[in-house]
Amino acid sequence: MRHHFVHCNPWRKKVTTSESQRLQQLENAEATRNALSRYCLALDIDDLDMLRATFAEDVVLHREPADHLRGREAVVAFFAEALSHRVDHRKHFHTNAVVTHTGADTASAHTYFFAFHHNHGELGLAFGDYRFNTRIENGVALITELTIGIDVPIAPVHTMLGN
Repeated sequence: MRHHFVHCNPWRKKVTTSESQRLQQLENAEATRNALSRYCLALDIDDLDMLRATFAEDVVLHREPADHLRGREAVVAFFAEALSHRVDHRKHFHTNAVVTHTGADTASAHTYFFAFHHNHGELGLAFGDYRFNTRIENGVALITELTIGIDVPIAPVHTMLGN
């Protein structure tokens, strides 16, 4: 006697359209966080190619209230100049990211940052916030707009401690 068993996996179910959309939003939010992580890593390891690949072609960088850079090459040139001031070690961290879904392939985010620079035995610290927008292109979130708010510019840590 042959038995016919119907394979039934109780954990597998058809994904609905709303679940599929929610999953896409979660993937886009994670891709947005990864875009900023790639940006920070590129700065830390002085990798201009990685930095270039982090930005959309039409990126806008807001530096001061009236000073904006437009376009990937202009933004990368700005950071190339900033990175030309060598330090022994540089580490950027971002935290408390809040990502908002703004469209099928777009998001905006706000996160705090702090950065350590170590040079010739002296440790410097800066902190502030990033506000940025991303757009998914070919499965990767690219930064389309970046505003860097600096609460405390790079300063030796010992000066912040009152020593």
